[in-house]
Amino acid sequence: MIPIFIGYDSREAIAYHVCSNSIIRKSSEPLAIHPLALPNLQDYRETHTDGSNQFIYSRFLVPHLMNYSGWAIFLDGDMLLRDDIAKLWALRDESKAVVVVKHDYQTRMNEKYLGARNESYPRKNLSSVVFWNCGHAANRSLTPAFIESATGAQLHRFTWLTDDQIGELPKVWN
Repeated sequence: MIPIFIGYDSREAIAYHVCSNSIIRKSSEPLAIHPLALPNLQDYRETHTDGSNQFIYSRFLVPHLMNYSGWAIFLDGDMLLRDDIAKLWALRDESKAVVVVKHDYQTRMNEKYLGARNESYPRKNLSSVVFWNCGHAANRSLTPAFIESATGAQLHRFTWLTDDQIGELPKVWN
């Protein structure tokens, strides 16, 4: 069973449903799809006020939600999968804490959807698709308390990891 966590924002609930439907329609493997909806995360209290969506920080809870064991996939809620997620699942690399699409993305628009400010920063969009090695020792620091107190820069830039702990996915996955 492939555990998949999808960012859920109540202001754009349809995006979550489109994403999960696209995964289900293409998958050749059994799935366990989990919405990262803030009201359902009892161990976590969102303290940040700078987020552009409701799951901007809760995505980093995936290792905790998986009891720091196994693998899981996180996807932004606005994703649309055009291929079998089992192909992504086959790309696990036990030596890595996370595996992501390493973009060299430069922000072109000053505003994101729903009017949020859009900024450029190193490792932009790496956290849009995260293949989590939840049992990797480096990810044990991702506790609800740490995530509640960490800055967006610390989290989205994967600052708790060394460069060699971050694997790379083919760009087709984001």
